Amino acid sequence: MNIYSEELWGNLSNLSKKSQFRRAAISYVSSDEDLEFLEGDLLIVNASDHVIESGGTSADLLEKLLEKGVILYSNPTLHTKLIIFDEYIYIGSANISKNSKENLIEAGVIVSYVDQPHLLNKCQEILISIQKDKKTILLNSDEVSRLKALPVKQKMVVPRERFKQTELIKKYWALGTYEKDYKGDYEQIEAQSQTLVNANNSVDWFFIKERHAKQLFQNCEAGHSVILFKREQHNDFIEYIELVSILHISTDEQNNKIYFYKSLSTFCVNEKREFLESKLAKTYATKWIGRELYKNEVKEIKENLLNSF
Repeated sequence: MNIYSEELWGNLSNLSKKSQFRRAAISYVSSDEDLEFLEGDLLIVNASDHVIESGGTSADLLEKLLEKGVILYSNPTLHTKLIIFDEYIYIGSANISKNSKENLIEAGVIVSYVDQPHLLNKCQEILISIQKDKKTILLNSDEVSRLKALPVKQKMVVPRERFKQTELIKKYWALGTYEKDYKGDYEQIEAQSQTLVNANNSVDWFFIKERHAKQLFQNCEAGHSVILFKREQHNDFIEYIELVSILHISTDEQNNKIYFYKSLSTFCVNEKREFLESKLAKTYATKWIGRELYKNEVKEIKENLLNSF
């Protein structure tokens, strides 16, 4: 499985050229420059009157596809972006349009179903269910001619500099955390957390000792990883270590805070938090807390932790 953004259209175009067939449900279709549909291919779109009038789907293109022998359907509630090729499936955000290719930031997954036939079966079930939906209609020549007669008031697209995906530089930080309660903390953090993620995700937070915070907050960014050394409450000698990914950082006059996806990944068997032997934990804490880790140090931590369980 591969996830694409900047390279999405190039990969879709190559798949389309190599495939003997294309079966797709794409809500808005106004260009076939990169995805060419041929005789016998299936394409389900949203060709509602208001979509045609806005330029979201092109009636001229529908006529061209119909003349080539493409099987066309329309559903007014369609918002799917799904394409089945010979050996691959695409699921993502992109409609088939110049606007999508040249102006919008898109992302999509392309996955082979050769060794995963259940993926193909599921996607085929989705397409069939859309075809059988009571709101779906077959686009024949009469319906397409009617759509062509509608006035098109195409939305103006403002050209912009082409999006270029940033290559993230992965950094790891070692950090000691501690438990300390302040009045109103949990209500405040809960409210702030909900502005960062939706209700289906979970974020956690912690306090940072002042002497460890300066370098971290001057240099760390969202997307960096933090190896946490956290002392359990009411316990003076055992710490556990956890690897998390930074979601958001914030500073104010009273506190420095890091938000991260809770239990994104750990070095623990069966996703359980295990205790480290105190000598090992103390060694890591003394040597690495409060600064960026080098690659060899990260490797050493991973090897030692994995061997300790």
